Amino acid sequence: MTERLTGAHMSLSRFSQRVKRLSWPFVLSGLLALILAILLLALILLGDSTVRLVAAVGLFGLLVGAQLVILFVRPADRSPLGQARQSFSAGQFEMAARQIETLLDQTRGKPDPRALILLGNSYRQLGRLADSQAQLERALQVAPRQSAALYGMGRTTLAQGNFIGAIDWFDQALAAGAPPVIGCEIGLASFLAGDRAEALPTLQKMTRRLQIEPYRAWLVNGLLLLSVKEQSPTVALLRANIKQNADGQAYWQADAERHHATRYGERLAALLRDIDARLVIPETAHD
Repeated sequence: MTERLTGAHMSLSRFSQRVKRLSWPFVLSGLLALILAILLLALILLGDSTVRLVAAVGLFGLLVGAQLVILFVRPADRSPLGQARQSFSAGQFEMAARQIETLLDQTRGKPDPRALILLGNSYRQLGRLADSQAQLERALQVAPRQSAALYGMGRTTLAQGNFIGAIDWFDQALAAGAPPVIGCEIGLASFLAGDRAEALPTLQKMTRRLQIEPYRAWLVNGLLLLSVKEQSPTVALLRANIKQNADGQAYWQADAERHHATRYGERLAALLRDIDARLVIPETAHD
């Protein structure tokens, strides 16, 4: 009996912690929906035929709406890790790093690999590559097959200018279940390493993917544009794709500036200048 009470108490405690992490508008909306459902159910049970029909339609609509919210709307995560993720997504990398550092200082026992990965990624975005590598290595000690940690190590190794080493990390991330779209980074690393023949098949494969972020689509098409002659029939399509995803260029410009003192930053900046130059249509092409 005591074990059952203890188990129930722990389950209730975990539920309470999850509720506390939800944003108050989400919780309030849920409570109001529950109250409305109870009122509609009461009308169905106690009202006349006309009222019961209207209430039943209303209850059905409420249930459908609740299902859509559950499937497609994620409440804001108010946990320390969730808040750090929000800071990172907003580009506030120093804030994200401080939040995770505080969280890890308060952690007893084995650290959460997700926190270590986020800290490593934040350090990389701040240009602290040695610190980034150290935190990602800690994450891999806790979770050796964590694809996000393997990918993070690939990005940090890439930023350090070790292009071949980065490819190895990206390959490991793919084997561990990372999204195939990181083939963009593999193609970039091969390109920066001077192996265009190795990069091209990977980059061409990326162009066949339907869902790819604008920053990746911009780079993939840009690198392919650098790999073909002006007379190639694909040039016009590549230029159109680059312009269509023009917003993605800022991502790589920021990355080149962030790591300007490394071999990666120098070569990436040169690639971006080359892509800009190829976007200018030669005069002979108009004739």
